[in-house]
Amino acid sequence: MPPARLLIFIGLVLVLASCAARPVPAAAPQPTAVPPVVPATATPTPAPLQDSLAQRAWRDDLQFLATKLRERHPKPFYRTTAAEFDQAVRALDAAIPSLTRDQIVVGLIRITAMIDGHTQLPLNQPALGFHAYPLWLYWFSDGLYVVDALEPYRASIGARIVQIGGQAIEQVSAQLLPLAHHDNTMSARSVATLFHIVPEVLVAQGLIADPARPGIVLAYPDGRQATIDPAPITFAAYRAWRSRGLQGLPPRDDLPALSHLREAFWFELLGDSQTLYIQYNQVSSQTQSGERLSAFSRRLELLVAAQAPRRVVLDMRYNGGGDNTTYGPLLGLLQRNQAFNQPGRLYVLIGRQTFSAATNFVTELERSVAPIFVGEPTGGSPNLYGDTRPQTLPHSQLVVLISARYWQKSTPGDQRPAIEPQLAVPLASADYFAGRDPALAAALADQR
Repeated sequence: MPPARLLIFIGLVLVLASCAARPVPAAAPQPTAVPPVVPATATPTPAPLQDSLAQRAWRDDLQFLATKLRERHPKPFYRTTAAEFDQAVRALDAAIPSLTRDQIVVGLIRITAMIDGHTQLPLNQPALGFHAYPLWLYWFSDGLYVVDALEPYRASIGARIVQIGGQAIEQVSAQLLPLAHHDNTMSARSVATLFHIVPEVLVAQGLIADPARPGIVLAYPDGRQATIDPAPITFAAYRAWRSRGLQGLPPRDDLPALSHLREAFWFELLGDSQTLYIQYNQVSSQTQSGERLSAFSRRLELLVAAQAPRRVVLDMRYNGGGDNTTYGPLLGLLQRNQAFNQPGRLYVLIGRQTFSAATNFVTELERSVAPIFVGEPTGGSPNLYGDTRPQTLPHSQLVVLISARYWQKSTPGDQRPAIEPQLAVPLASADYFAGRDPALAAALADQR
């Protein structure tokens, strides 16, 4: 079967496109943190453990995966029909004799992505042996940009990705999007960004021919363009560099919302002393410094009693979830205290990374406090599947995470894919690179 048709059977995988650059864009600020260790940059080679797998072994793994998705997931076909799922499995099974190892893996990734936002075949597992170009990408409202990079590619920061492998970035992204595990279009876009920078995925999808020459075309703010071929690094090294996670924006000291991303929760009174800004970055019982959420909530209650701020901004944009059994102290405070729970008082910033347990929290707020949501739609659904359990495929030893529990935090009939903001505020690249936060500015300017 021709390779092009095989790629259609398989679908696509989430990979970040990235770049490094020769020219230096004067307008692009440099993010604050550069990893202390720059790993070796060898051209990726096939993972030897899996290259010897027979066609029968891959077919067994595929059928094992299909069976376990049916058995372990509470409702595997809540958005994809059983017929569509079975057709995808049959198509991949028929194609296996003509596929490379990485094309088969991409096919498995696509099948898991059909289920929900938590069920997935993670890229950062040793059995895969994948690599990544040392670029950190982010989709702004005006395109896909490099927001951070390892040396020698840091000159690419601030550039927009125009092409990969001779194809327009829009075409590349359209092929990668179906590989993203997601609850909605926001989480799909967020997850798929990573796959633009994984050479094995790009080759498997026919987007590039040589992992050493991805042909990433950059457009700089001053109008210049450059083509770069970043040397791949191991995925383990890439994951270590992006220590907080594989989605979102890098830390930045000059933007309050990005300056404390490694703290689970923190707060400050903004300059006018009329606005209390709270950032909730991880659904956890305590911060890295050891403060428990219950003690944090008591400090908040004492502060609002003493300072009586006119407005409260709760920033949930970079909260990808955690343990939803821990958020009770903060939720209870927001529900019972009139400093928070009254019309026009509480603004909640949400976005594509507001996911999983963070969406549980936001959904409960929506029902009990009626805050004003600002920013982008959430990456998670009001009612969602989560609490994944690992399942190891018997031959390849690849690990798949399968959602095992349904979390209903809204009404039973609520089928919304996301919680939408009342004040929709997209983030443009120019705002980010200039150090502006339009969502926070919109919350502060609102006169309700």
